[in-house]
Amino acid sequence: MSVVPLRLGVSVVDNEDGFQAAGGFEGNAALIFNLDAPQLSGKSSNVSYDLRVGSEYKGHRDAEKTELPEDGELVLHPGNAVLIQSEEVVFLPRNLFGYVVPKVSLLQQGITNTLSKVDPGYNGPLIVTLFNLSKADFHLKRRDHFCSIVLHTVGEGALLYNKPGKRITGNPREPWWPTVKNWIESNKTWLNLLASILSGGLAGAIITLIVRSKH
Repeated sequence: MSVVPLRLGVSVVDNEDGFQAAGGFEGNAALIFNLDAPQLSGKSSNVSYDLRVGSEYKGHRDAEKTELPEDGELVLHPGNAVLIQSEEVVFLPRNLFGYVVPKVSLLQQGITNTLSKVDPGYNGPLIVTLFNLSKADFHLKRRDHFCSIVLHTVGEGALLYNKPGKRITGNPREPWWPTVKNWIESNKTWLNLLASILSGGLAGAIITLIVRSKH
């Protein structure tokens, strides 16, 4: 196996027509929907591609997965792990095989992922487990780079992956912070009134205690 240089329009395409023109699953090009094309502009190394945080994630201790909106952010606490769905949707032909590997810049911060594989014929988003081995919270926003994929050539005789693409299991739930924020905004008047009453009551109680202490 040899590493495949990632060249847009040659070894990587970003639309179905280009994939079929390259031979489809019997061809020589990987199809990546939602491709971050500037990564393949030739201004930096083209033997790996950084996957980006997609629309769903799930903490290993959570029963449900969470939707990540366009401006959303997930927090990975120390000692915890999270399953992240990639923004990219990947289709690999018969003669290409992928490895998902950690980014060195994140390793230096104590953030890593398990080495995982992408078989020939795979089609779908990638699900990657990210670990926080540091002592501080780690924040990731939608479409942040969080790991890398490297493609290798495969010899003759490889069988195509014949299962549906991976998905994060569990019922989806909305992130709690936009819901709380919206509730606060819609009830701001009542919350301000409640705060005034509570602060007034506290002040009254303090005055009462002071008066009683003097008698």
